[in-house]
Amino acid sequence: MYYMVNDMKTVLVIVVCLLLGNSFVLLGQNKIANEEEVIRLAEDFIKRNGFTDSPVDTSKVKLSYELVYDEFQSTSEIIKKRHNSLYPQAFYIVYKPEWKKWMVGFVYTTVKKEELDTMKNPEGRAVDYYEDIHLLKMEHKTPEFSFWKKL
Repeated sequence: MYYMVNDMKTVLVIVVCLLLGNSFVLLGQNKIANEEEVIRLAEDFIKRNGFTDSPVDTSKVKLSYELVYDEFQSTSEIIKKRHNSLYPQAFYIVYKPEWKKWMVGFVYTTVKKEELDTMKNPEGRAVDYYEDIHLLKMEHKTPEFSFWKKL
């Protein structure tokens, strides 16, 4: 009986240490992301999800689905619809500290790049990055780029 209790204490100590260790790791991951890192993540996100002119390999990548835009469509239909709809580089960025959320703006390829400097609010989409949970997703609302930092 003594060995069993002693082993149970050891197991309990190990479990507590593992839990505390994971907590410290999670605390370390909650650092505020920097702008360059967020832009890189967002640009990779739109590329992996078929919004650029790059090919998408769905056998290696699971698409991020949008309820509003992708309802009742097959993966191939979604990729075809998204293909080359956004320029691959980010054009705008904004940080919302109250939500710990970055928003990275991408412009539709129907907008001519040479006209961007004269446009106040070109049409496009935004990728949201929630830094506290490390989540990337497409914003469902049309972004108002005129209030964002231009890159």
